[in-house]
Amino acid sequence: MVRSHAVPSIATRKDNRPTLFVYHNTDARFTSYQDGHHLTAVTSHRLATDGNADPQAVADWAFHTFNADLDQLETNRSTAAGETTFLAACVYRLLGHRSPSVGDVIHITHGENDHWLACEPSGWRPIDKPSNMDAVPPTARTVYERLRSQQAGPEPAPGLFTKAQVAGVVNQAADEILDVVDAGGEVDGTDGPPS
Repeated sequence: MVRSHAVPSIATRKDNRPTLFVYHNTDARFTSYQDGHHLTAVTSHRLATDGNADPQAVADWAFHTFNADLDQLETNRSTAAGETTFLAACVYRLLGHRSPSVGDVIHITHGENDHWLACEPSGWRPIDKPSNMDAVPPTARTVYERLRSQQAGPEPAPGLFTKAQVAGVVNQAADEILDVVDAGGEVDGTDGPPS
């Protein structure tokens, strides 16, 4: 038996957890944000913490999470916070987003409070609400579109191989190895299949 129940919308839920939004600066990367630069919302994340969250600490968490190697984040998965951080970073990378950098902006909402922070070469600078931005966080539709565009993929740069070409070479090598083994030979891994 399937039970259905109404799920309250985010707007009607009482939730004291801060939410952060990451905006990439599409006009000036590695340069301090200036009002008028175009910002695009790339992700949002509701933090697992309750109570008062320091906006600078939230921004530091986002910068670290979306810049750190997944191997490094994976070592802390034994805690709830470590698991949340790892999964947020996985989603961010699976969607193909670049790392946050100088010029990008973090928006933190917590109750009635809004904090806008621009990433600087050293820390965060509080700013007014930006005037030029695509403020819609990802939706199911935009995620599906992004994933479809990644599947199509860009043309490889000269000198690089496509996934299909690499798969073809790997399959051919596997077939050759199996042919050698089936013929009673050994594969020593030094110079390829024995002749």
